[in-house]
Amino acid sequence: MDADAAKQSVEGLYGVFNDALQGRSHDTLSLLNQIGAQIAKNDDGTADLTGTMRHLSRVFPALSSQNQKKVSDRLGP
Repeated sequence: MDADAAKQSVEGLYGVFNDALQGRSHDTLSLLNQIGAQIAKNDDGTADLTGTMRHLSRVFPALSSQNQKKVSDRLGP
């Protein structure tokens, strides 16, 4: 993966989490709540990508393969 692809991936994840946090993606927020992965917040109310990924990394291994796929599909390509 080159630097541009990595940057796009990070920006994409930030957008997914921030949209859910700001009420623009209820499906994503619902899915994350169902699996117990909170969206961490920055002081300005936006999504904290690093903190959210930490939360997700704690619960993801315990999910069934079906639920892992749901989460992966929801977070992006």
